[in-house]
Amino acid sequence: MSHPFIALDLSTSPNTEKPRIELEWERFISGTNFEPDIRPLVLQSWQRCIEQGVHPLQNKPPILFSREDTQNYLLDDPLYPLLDPLLNKLKESAVDSSHMVVFCDSKGCIMHIDGDLRLQSAAENINFIVGSSWAEKDAGTNSMGTALASGFPIQVFAAEHFCQNVHQLTCSAAPILDPATREVLGVINLTGSWKVIHPHSLSVVVAAAHALEERLQRQLDMDRFRVLDQYLEVISHHAHGQLIALDRGWNVLKATSTMYEEGWID
Repeated sequence: MSHPFIALDLSTSPNTEKPRIELEWERFISGTNFEPDIRPLVLQSWQRCIEQGVHPLQNKPPILFSREDTQNYLLDDPLYPLLDPLLNKLKESAVDSSHMVVFCDSKGCIMHIDGDLRLQSAAENINFIVGSSWAEKDAGTNSMGTALASGFPIQVFAAEHFCQNVHQLTCSAAPILDPATREVLGVINLTGSWKVIHPHSLSVVVAAAHALEERLQRQLDMDRFRVLDQYLEVISHHAHGQLIALDRGWNVLKATSTMYEEGWID
């Protein structure tokens, strides 16, 4: 597979690829082959899991927050009002394609799940529920945790998951980046059975993440405009003062010339 982020292209059979990757996984886990024939991003994740002491046969990741805790988080999170309409839109396609749509916070904790009810019920058996942590250190290689760890969108198929209890699933996730700080704010994910894998799933979550980032950029532009307006108001009354205008990412928007001349800012 030549694409670094997509697990399988349309010309590759999941029924053929699943046992092949399972064999590579078994050899890696047993220590007989530390250079398996898998994608570099997945191998890097497997190596991180080994370093962090993740057990490949662990049953369930931990539940860190109650449903009430996650509801309070979403009520207070300034990102969620922008995210919620996108998740509702994704739900329609998720149900039609037997997927769940998921949102994780920046630490890998699931804050929202919707979509196929039968799949949600089955996923509860492995703690794929609101409040559980799917960071790599807690759940091994998976699209949400690995997207957070790498900063890249990624699709993870069947035995590409480091922990065996997730080998029946495929998932596609894209990180959401803050346009001001470039920090990851969270992850949008689609999860389904390994049998329904499709490269389009990754395209869908990437498009959703980009749409949200565009909305955040518009908010940031308005915030910057207000800061600059205030800067001009203040400098008009303090012509000889030293003043600097910053956005919330500590990026310089405007500054008096002396600030540059003295080397106080770059």
